[in-house]
Amino acid sequence: MGKLKVWFTVIVISLLMFTMTGCKKNSSVDLKPSFNAANDVILSNRPFIYVFNMLVRAVTDSVLQQTHHAVIDSAELSFDHLTNQYVFQFSGKMGHDSVRRYGSFRATLDSNFFIPGTSVGITFQGYAEDSHSITGIDSILNTGISTDGKLGFVNSIREALISKDTIRVIRWQALQTCYLDPTVFSSHPDSALIRIEGSGQGVSSMGFTFSTTISTPLQDLLSCPWIRGGIIALSIPEAPVQTGTINFSNPGCTDKVIYDFEGTIYYWKLKNKYLQH
Repeated sequence: MGKLKVWFTVIVISLLMFTMTGCKKNSSVDLKPSFNAANDVILSNRPFIYVFNMLVRAVTDSVLQQTHHAVIDSAELSFDHLTNQYVFQFSGKMGHDSVRRYGSFRATLDSNFFIPGTSVGITFQGYAEDSHSITGIDSILNTGISTDGKLGFVNSIREALISKDTIRVIRWQALQTCYLDPTVFSSHPDSALIRIEGSGQGVSSMGFTFSTTISTPLQDLLSCPWIRGGIIALSIPEAPVQTGTINFSNPGCTDKVIYDFEGTIYYWKLKNKYLQH
């Protein structure tokens, strides 16, 4: 009976280890710095993509425009038409992407959001996603219609700090462009797709410098709480494995993401795995 219990324990531990690591092809090198940086890239991108997504939904919400108050996802929204400022207030309720948000962020526009040349200033006030507080300078500029007929918004992210825990911090800055088809958006907002391109750089919570390039545009469908397509190429020059990709290319609206570190593959579910450390 004692031997049976020991073997059962070994089997359980082995299964747990397999579940946590996904599908690994190579365990001969230290992938922890690469894996940590990939997680940190997602944690860094998510708040700012979410801000833009929520802003697009807010400026076209008929209830908010008429009553100056509305609820979108897990946020209580208010709109001051005199200052053209939107306030997104969160109280820890879980959003559609399985993230709990706290505090608030504000978006102040100097003109109509859809008019070329309009700029938006984003400020964070005690804002956090799950246990990760976010600060930084975020500004959005409407750059007008691109050559393929999409309305472009340049998102400049500077001096962003994302807390990983009580000690570790992610440092992040990026320049991204979000493209929106104005025709589709005006007729069928829920089916509107935001295409995101750009690059960024920072320092991971383990102290490794990294840089990113969106090699295949990210696909942010307004009706889906997770990025549903696209690839981010990742470079960590000081890590044992220096390059990798973060792949969101999955059919439908899912929370799946695939890490590929030079042939070593990990499969994750965003809402269940990548926030754990």
